[in-house]
Amino acid sequence: MKCEIMNKGLVKEKGSILILAMWVLLFLSVLSVAAGSVTRQAALALKKIEEKQKLYDGAYSGAMLAIDMVASYYKTEGKTGKFLLNFRWINDEVSFKEKKLGDCKINIQYDGINDISGEKKTFYGIRDEESKINLNFAPKSLLMGLFVEVAGMPAPDAEVLAINVIDWRDSDNTYGEGSSGGGMDEKIYYEKAGLKYYPRNAQFRTVEELLLVAGMNKKIFNSVKDYVTVHSSGKININTASKKVLLALGLSDAVASKIVVYRYGPDLMLGTGDDNVYTGKDNIITTISSFSGLEENDKEKLTELIFRNILDVESTFFRVESVAKVDFSGFQTKIICVFDKRGKVGYWGCCNIPGQK
Repeated sequence: MKCEIMNKGLVKEKGSILILAMWVLLFLSVLSVAAGSVTRQAALALKKIEEKQKLYDGAYSGAMLAIDMVASYYKTEGKTGKFLLNFRWINDEVSFKEKKLGDCKINIQYDGINDISGEKKTFYGIRDEESKINLNFAPKSLLMGLFVEVAGMPAPDAEVLAINVIDWRDSDNTYGEGSSGGGMDEKIYYEKAGLKYYPRNAQFRTVEELLLVAGMNKKIFNSVKDYVTVHSSGKININTASKKVLLALGLSDAVASKIVVYRYGPDLMLGTGDDNVYTGKDNIITTISSFSGLEENDKEKLTELIFRNILDVESTFFRVESVAKVDFSGFQTKIICVFDKRGKVGYWGCCNIPGQK
């Protein structure tokens, strides 16, 4: 009887050990699966980091290629006289579209409008910041023209907004000095507009800062943002200014069209071998007159813009948007930089664009 009891106890003990062993094995299996999952997640995270770094390096290389292209051109051509942009850079698919760099494909591109057809178009090339209106230097008349011609605002509203832009950048605290504002304190004006901040009374640091100006809204801003800059000499290059900017300058539709058609050349395409260039401020009027004729009042307007040093033929600052992508990824990386003709960078920004191939 005693032996039988001992055997039963031994069997029970062995059964407990077996169950414990099974639990230990189950725990170790779960732990192994969890560890494998963590390892896979870590590997995926590392792969994404490597991919983003690869995309950044590609976009960076594209931007540096464009910067070096302009700086090298300036060293060889610019110092001999006026620095005239190599205008094929504005739209040159051979040089700037789908360039292979390791696993990356690089596009140096920007969105614009074909000034002949009026259609929206992606251009592959370097954008001239001198083609835009500088928020820090533009007189009231030019800002008014911008808001009327580009944003479609009524002239009285455009004048008020133009005054507000100037008030934001000037150094005093008086609203509408020399205008219908009557010398009101800017703080009072902004409080009446329901705003809890006041003009910075200094130059715009970014185009986006325009959104803070009293009277500005997203609709107006989205209309004008591609036509304004804070990185330029303040002059507007007649060789690269869009038709809308030319209209904002106060030129007639007929004259703006003549300027653009001359630039596009006989094939009416930008960035081809037959494009024409205005080579000097002193021959702008004679060039247009010889090409298609000018009325006397149009000559007077052009003379005024040239005399006031608003219109020029040279380029100083440029903008590059370098986009890198890889075939096996849905991500793209874009680097935006603004630099001068010597290659000195004044602005550098980067962003990732998900979900595109």
